[in-house]
Amino acid sequence: MPKPIILLKRGILRLTGVDRKNFLQGLITNDINLLTPLHSLYSALLSPQGKFLHDFFLIEEGDAVFLDTQKDQIDALKKRLGLYKLRAQVTLEDVSDDYAVFALPDHQGGNAGQTEEWQGGIRFVDPRLSLLGARWVVKHIPKRFQDVDVIRQTHSESCAAYHQDTASGTNPEGQHPHSLKDEGYKNICSDFLYQEDDETYELSRVKLGIPEAGKDMIADRSIPLEAGLQDLNAIGWTKGCYLGQELVARTKYRGEIRKRLLPVEIVISSPEDLEIIWSMRCEPRASSLSPKETSEASRDDTRQPRPRQAAPRPDNSLRGEAPIIGENGDKVGELYSLQATSGIARLRLEDLQRPLFIGAIPLKPCIPSWIKL
Repeated sequence: MPKPIILLKRGILRLTGVDRKNFLQGLITNDINLLTPLHSLYSALLSPQGKFLHDFFLIEEGDAVFLDTQKDQIDALKKRLGLYKLRAQVTLEDVSDDYAVFALPDHQGGNAGQTEEWQGGIRFVDPRLSLLGARWVVKHIPKRFQDVDVIRQTHSESCAAYHQDTASGTNPEGQHPHSLKDEGYKNICSDFLYQEDDETYELSRVKLGIPEAGKDMIADRSIPLEAGLQDLNAIGWTKGCYLGQELVARTKYRGEIRKRLLPVEIVISSPEDLEIIWSMRCEPRASSLSPKETSEASRDDTRQPRPRQAAPRPDNSLRGEAPIIGENGDKVGELYSLQATSGIARLRLEDLQRPLFIGAIPLKPCIPSWIKL
């Protein structure tokens, strides 16, 4: 069985209380009435101006709703939701120390969002796109095991002790040394539980063009329909009002989507090309040179002075992007996520048929079937 990939940057915000669903229904982009123990959702929270703030998966577990989201954004999400709580009978609790989130990219079968109990936790087919496989939320071992290096060493030792004790008869019931006391949840040895290298999963995400918050979708700046959330089952078009709905609906019905986040493939001629791109992402600059002029300038010993760098940007701005230019040197977009030679870029739709470059390095959009332009 392929190993699940632990997603150490994901956390769980738990909502309980009799008003939990009604509370969310007036805030998030998706229809909470579609959430059941057998069907999970993907959704987003927008600003009143309709700009992206947070995205998350919603899972129903007993009398609670779990929000699977970025761990470093849970406090901000909790605070934002708390602003609208008022008299609603709902409790928000960060339970990231009690649960682990895994990706199961090799999972096949089932429709997007299909949910079931599995291995003492909850497994659900990725609600955005079934090609991404499934996700697994499960109670896990104590917080001290969350560090990858500690996980590797301690799990190896505990599993060895487990097998030794079971073989010698000192552990006749086969209880794992670090199993959870919670009924219905069992710990699993590390050679099954953890796979630390998530580059394959990340490459799959980027090739499919699935945007990720903080990398491709920027809080208070990104527009949901430019990010393709409508094609990722994140927006309920028939539900009632929610935060930011006016801009989302106006953008859709007026056909005002002029840019999209799209997967791209970089056509490199040498490994040095990728190094150039990474350097541009770390130190973005404005440039008015065409690709040909840029190439010639790089070989010229008498280089022109560098263009003036942009002023420092606030923490929630687009960091690490590389400008994408057309053959005439005009800026037509930005490159965000980059994995090997695949990336996700924000491009003007009218420029998709034009030659596109990062500096002097060509790239081409690769439009997957799930994206509807």
